[in-house]
Amino acid sequence: ISGPELMRRLRSEYKIELEMASAKYALAMTGMGDTKESLRMLNAALADIDRDIKASGVAGDTPALCLPDRDMAIGKALSMKKIDVPMPDTAGRTAGEYVWAYPPGVPLIVPGEKIDEGTLHRLSGLSCAGVKLHSTWGGAPKFLRCIDNNGSF
Repeated sequence: ISGPELMRRLRSEYKIELEMASAKYALAMTGMGDTKESLRMLNAALADIDRDIKASGVAGDTPALCLPDRDMAIGKALSMKKIDVPMPDTAGRTAGEYVWAYPPGVPLIVPGEKIDEGTLHRLSGLSCAGVKLHSTWGGAPKFLRCIDNNGSF
């Protein structure tokens, strides 16, 4: 199962709160207030969930993200005129804003990068896994602000 699904199940079925989750993993943090009993509860919950999902298999895999080609420097891209483009239609265009998944908050698209099918597939996989995508102007995952090929400011 995806990290967000594991996080949801631990919260709703076992009242265990995780630190964060991404498409392929979830992170549990321990602290000074944790006891042997609380760690046993986490262990038992994970074992229960593991038994439940063995029969159904695991979630689909998403391909590794490769560094895209850069059309222009970030500063130049930020100063160019931009238009909002539906995310599926952005392949081949130049990004005009940042796109990141939170957590963990690492940029997946940077202004000035050429958007390719592999990046779009990766973003779709993350979104389908329940990972929230964010963008500078707030349109992701539906829209992405791209450089307008018809001119600059």
